[in-house]
Amino acid sequence: MNWATDLVKTISGLELSANYAYVYLLFIVITISFIVWAYYFAVYKKGVKELTNITWLSLKDTITYTLLTIFTIVLFGAILFGYDFILDKLVNTIIQNAK
Repeated sequence: MNWATDLVKTISGLELSANYAYVYLLFIVITISFIVWAYYFAVYKKGVKELTNITWLSLKDTITYTLLTIFTIVLFGAILFGYDFILDKLVNTIIQNAK
């Protein structure tokens, strides 16, 4: 057996082929590396302090931007619906008159 397969079987009890064992070990290494990086950023780079310095929008601004977004989505949805509806009718008319 391969060293990676033996290691995965020892760690997790899974019996994987060599290629899958390499992928599994790579995933474990990347996950642990990300956790270490996140801890380093939060503690030593003062990431938590930076996040507390963020100024958030007021309730009025949040409602305003939410309504503006909904209005824009509905407007563009209506425009695309109209375009699709007219194009469908036009193509059906062309097909029916071509017979």
